[in-house]
Amino acid sequence: MNNNSFQVKQGEVFGLLGPNGAGKSSMFNVMTMDLKRSDGEVRIMNTDIDNLEVSQHGNKMGMCPQFNPIWKTLTVDQSMSYIGRVKGLSQQELDFQIEFIKRTLDLEAYGHVVSDNLSGGNKRKLVCAMSLLACPQVEFLDEPTTGVDPVSRRSLFKMLKQLPNCSLILTTHRMDEAEQLCDNISIMINGRFAVYGSPGHLKTEYGQGYSISLMRVGDTTDMHNYITQNMPYLEYKDSTVTQEMFEGQPVNEYSYQIASNAVLPTIGGLAKVFQQLCEMKFEKKLVTDFQVTRSSLEQVFVSFAKHQIEQVDVNVIN
Repeated sequence: MNNNSFQVKQGEVFGLLGPNGAGKSSMFNVMTMDLKRSDGEVRIMNTDIDNLEVSQHGNKMGMCPQFNPIWKTLTVDQSMSYIGRVKGLSQQELDFQIEFIKRTLDLEAYGHVVSDNLSGGNKRKLVCAMSLLACPQVEFLDEPTTGVDPVSRRSLFKMLKQLPNCSLILTTHRMDEAEQLCDNISIMINGRFAVYGSPGHLKTEYGQGYSISLMRVGDTTDMHNYITQNMPYLEYKDSTVTQEMFEGQPVNEYSYQIASNAVLPTIGGLAKVFQQLCEMKFEKKLVTDFQVTRSSLEQVFVSFAKHQIEQVDVNVIN
């Protein structure tokens, strides 16, 4: 890692993305004091991490590591109760939070189940649950939803967004997760932040804009002529044969991109684009169907991830 700087305010979720080997785990280990930094400064709750006192600050932090650190012989309730006691919760607070978190993460039926007998997904939920006890002011989540079912994942997202006083740092390989949860995202490449900003900013600034797919059977001369005359802002990309049939004929999909130098307001905005596409389908009968999609966060991620350099047997952080 080298020359990276960022801040996470209270109530914000910061997403740290990057391909394998980019340095995400190393940065996490430095921030959580599992790895000694060679240079630079890390401050948590306005205190240098070298000066953090476990007795004073430990109950204000939560950590869900990439692996599952569970007590194999303790039940779910016993595990959560132990962590809550360590963090100084009263019995009343502890009972309320355990029941609330178990209900949110769908762990109610497993309270008396020994942790080692849980499925992989439920073990992951238990680790998340333990890290969220006492409503930490700083929360580190390293790929928290690996193996977690979609319903519990959505419930966890909702719960995390309702932590108004928490600064949350998240690593994930799921772009939908990052887009739903994160206020700001950084894509890390070769130990450096390549980009930083909100999901919307990254898609607007580094994405490919809007893509348009046109479905058509047979000759396409009239369709291309219409586009040339009425929609010159579209750039042709490619075509593929789909598995769909229309009136006994195979449907071809033709992909276009709104040109990067095209300014939406000057061409009438998306409303004008949809008006012309509807005219092509319903009035001119030039296409059987169409689809408009915006550049995704995953496309942005892939465009940067291809610059990651594979490193072998590198154990020193520069």
